[in-house]
Amino acid sequence: MGDSQQRPDRSRKRPVKKGTRRRKSMVSCPDCGIRFQAALRQKTYATPCLKCERPIVVASEAEASAKAVRSPEKSAVKKKGKKRRKRRTENVFSSAVATSERPSFDEPKLPALPFLSAVSFPWYPGVLSRWIYLSLGCSAVVLLFSVVNWCWSMGGLMARAGYAFGFPFGWTLIWTFSYLAASSTSIITETSAGADEVSGWPEPDWRQWVGEMCHYIPSLGAAATSAHFITQITSGHAGFYWPVSFAVFFLLAPILVLSVFDSGSAFTMITPFVISSLARRWWAWLRFYATAAALTLLWPGTLMLGYSLAPFHASVITGPLMAAAFLIYARLLGRLAFLVAR
Repeated sequence: MGDSQQRPDRSRKRPVKKGTRRRKSMVSCPDCGIRFQAALRQKTYATPCLKCERPIVVASEAEASAKAVRSPEKSAVKKKGKKRRKRRTENVFSSAVATSERPSFDEPKLPALPFLSAVSFPWYPGVLSRWIYLSLGCSAVVLLFSVVNWCWSMGGLMARAGYAFGFPFGWTLIWTFSYLAASSTSIITETSAGADEVSGWPEPDWRQWVGEMCHYIPSLGAAATSAHFITQITSGHAGFYWPVSFAVFFLLAPILVLSVFDSGSAFTMITPFVISSLARRWWAWLRFYATAAALTLLWPGTLMLGYSLAPFHASVITGPLMAAAFLIYARLLGRLAFLVAR
């Protein structure tokens, strides 16, 4: 009798365990790449990542079951098909484009003045320390550049000393702008998702920073090359090379950078979605360009003026301004991506 009483208890526990397994699904974080199980609910909801705490959308039970039914068909097609689709790198901007996948009850909202309010971003409590690090790095870059340029202008033995300062100048330049690139990626991706505070700051690994910097080089290089050729064709002989070249670069750079975030590839610098947004969300682009143009008065306008007057003293002032301008510009790109994705 004792054995017969225990067997029904075991049979009652088994369905609970099976049901528990069915109500979980594997999800992956596009930022850190970690995979973990998340409980399925009747409605779509967002759960924080176990490592970087980035909000991840978890599908509902109905969507998960429908995906499980379609999965055998997809695997059969992959086996029979000759061509294999390339895996697309996911990011917050591309996921923000698919607004239908977002839960309506957790829709993020931006402030009433999304671009003007971005001016105070470098002095947020969680961003202030990053601004200080970047300020020190930018000041060191400007100071070492001034020293190298002065040594080369003196000639002779001082010119050789300028080559000696070139090594620390190169490493300081790489360290500063690679960390800026990694921080900008975190700012753009999380701001484009509607977050006000940035939590997924880059890890203290300079190799990862360099990888993020290389992610920006193709788009910014293409913008600079296009600006050079357009300036040569339009006003190359009129004495307005640098103003026109900067204006073309100013207009092309955000389009190419956001296209890279949309495609997930550093070499896909033009996407139809970003190009069409120039007409669909023209007011957002106009406000972005107006705010960014005012930002150029802070930097590089002050850098060129200060360097022409006092090169060595300019590093003390232009370093913090340069760091603040870069952080604000990344925030503006994130706000623009949020508005464009709507």
